[in-house]
Amino acid sequence: MKTRHRNSGFTLVELMVTLAVAAIVVAIVVPNFENAVNNNRLYTNSNDFLAVLALARSEAVKQRAAVTLCVSSNGSSCNVSTNNWEQGWLVFTDANANGSLDAGTDTILRIGNGLGSTVTMTVVGSATTWVQFRSRGEINTGVTFVLCDQRGVYDARAIVVNQTGRPRIATDDNANGKVNGHLGDVSCV
Repeated sequence: MKTRHRNSGFTLVELMVTLAVAAIVVAIVVPNFENAVNNNRLYTNSNDFLAVLALARSEAVKQRAAVTLCVSSNGSSCNVSTNNWEQGWLVFTDANANGSLDAGTDTILRIGNGLGSTVTMTVVGSATTWVQFRSRGEINTGVTFVLCDQRGVYDARAIVVNQTGRPRIATDDNANGKVNGHLGDVSCV
């Protein structure tokens, strides 16, 4: 009696089922992966900027002098006409505490190149283009740095700096899905 050997290949039905399962897996994984990438970008940017704020505060205390953090798109001067911190920033010793980088008297401590095109960062508070840490590490009034991407306010991250100068990542204190700054819920501008 002869036995029949089956060809070692896929039937059309097996191929269609495999493709259908693969399409379902891709449809589930891709949106979640994109969301994870966006969350990672916001977390990284907010943690990096938190470190910049901590550096500015610690340098003010260490040097017993004013240290200013300002918006800067060119890495060599403060831009007082915009609240778009995603462009970049400067951290510098501010000998006369005027919030402006003065050649010859002030020293640049750190240059931030910005956040890229997908994340915005603005400041909520009275000082929107510069923040100054005094010699004891405190600032004049609390501020909140708000980082947003294309997903909007419900996925925003915020960094709150209280009057003592201590920065922290904001949380959703009232469980409404939005992080809370020093003046209440943050918004993406």
